[in-house]
Amino acid sequence: MSHAFIVHGLKDVDSLLKVHEALRQAGVPVWYDAPGADTEESRATISEAIDKAFAMIVLVSASSVRSREAQGQIERAIARGTTIFPFRTDNARLSGVFKKELASSLTTGLMDEGGLEKLVSDVRRRYRRKCPVLSVMNLKGGVGKTTISSQVFGAWQATLGGRVLLIDLDPQYNLTQTFFDMEAADRSAISDKSVISLFERSRLHASDATSPAETWSSLSVEPFPAPAPEEIAHPLMEEGAPGGVLDLISGQFEISKYAFATDAAALAAIRDNFLRMIDHLRSAYDLIVFDTNPNATFLTKCALEASDRVIAPMHPDM
Repeated sequence: MSHAFIVHGLKDVDSLLKVHEALRQAGVPVWYDAPGADTEESRATISEAIDKAFAMIVLVSASSVRSREAQGQIERAIARGTTIFPFRTDNARLSGVFKKELASSLTTGLMDEGGLEKLVSDVRRRYRRKCPVLSVMNLKGGVGKTTISSQVFGAWQATLGGRVLLIDLDPQYNLTQTFFDMEAADRSAISDKSVISLFERSRLHASDATSPAETWSSLSVEPFPAPAPEEIAHPLMEEGAPGGVLDLISGQFEISKYAFATDAAALAAIRDNFLRMIDHLRSAYDLIVFDTNPNATFLTKCALEASDRVIAPMHPDM
């Protein structure tokens, strides 16, 4: 799982928690070491966390400037070419690597009006570039959306490697049936290990929950925790296959219920759930692809809001 790594000093706890909470609410995964942790095991864990980070946020303070641990963490990120966001939390005088490497890009701080919001926006933009989301979309059917989603991006993964996630957002779930027979697809839907669990609280999130697939007349707006990718996604490559990951979140007919819902507030809530889940999944993949339904519906709008790019296949005819 990729994340933003936060560098801080021993006395930066208040600033650290403010930055962490703001990023968490924006759907950006964050990692930081517990203040005061300094063992051989913790140093190895910290080094691994820096290596996995898509970006580093440096809290620039009197405490962090004096910290040899903070300087070492910054130097490791620089050596790896990691994007660094320095963020001033007090008026500390810069020295060492802080002055040499970060001074020119130190433009915002916690004391500035809108400073924290700008940091979150910049980090979130970098996070989204780390894992683009593409929608394969056309309001006309039969133009090859599912073929592109399965075959083109399957070939993409085979050629370039990396971690690719396919999500079946079409109630006809043809993409799912490309890889699984109907019985396997139905078993996935019955257990809620499927796309509906990106929108509503389901049995995937809590064993005592009612499946949203069983309640067509109402929408659940209860909050739910983001599942780990392996809890909701189906691997499409055999164990030991070289070159990364190709996963699928399977579709199901029951998501067509959203086209008939009339509760605008509930629809807005489950749309926000979906967007939050997609942002969470970005941390585990290098590319996410939606196969969409050939209609202008709630599902189409959700796909567009979550996507960075749209691929619109079409036939060269009248």
